[in-house]
Amino acid sequence: MRFSLISRTLIPARMAFVVCMAAIPLAGCLEGYPHNVAPVAPVESMSQQQRIAALNAAGNLHYLEERWRYKLNKQCELRVTNGEWWTRSHSDWIPLHEVRIVRGFDRSDKTHDIFLERAEDPGTRSAPLPLLAGANWADALHIMSLAQHIQRDCAQSA
Repeated sequence: MRFSLISRTLIPARMAFVVCMAAIPLAGCLEGYPHNVAPVAPVESMSQQQRIAALNAAGNLHYLEERWRYKLNKQCELRVTNGEWWTRSHSDWIPLHEVRIVRGFDRSDKTHDIFLERAEDPGTRSAPLPLLAGANWADALHIMSLAQHIQRDCAQSA
């Protein structure tokens, strides 16, 4: 009698343990993935206007401290604006054939920044122009890819 009581309580406990152990990896698959993300067209197949629109959408991500806006003129010069209307800061029109697009990492807040560095003489060095600051890794790579494709297509059309 004692054996049957023990076996009746151990079997459900073992089954519950096996089910829980099998569910742990499945629960991990749901962690960290966004649920309502619209599909994104490949950057290579976008037009320049679509890339600028995608840059503007990325510059308006909810977690960024500032809003970032971008304009591209017919001479392939990029203008970067950040902040709100009362604190807005504008860059000059930056010819894309004169810059390198680089990514930096801010160790203090563990975010990624994208900069435009002027390709100047080795003896002179100006401060890089921020293209975006405070992004996570995935968004920073997407923004960098957009900017590089805009720059590449500008060079091909020149």
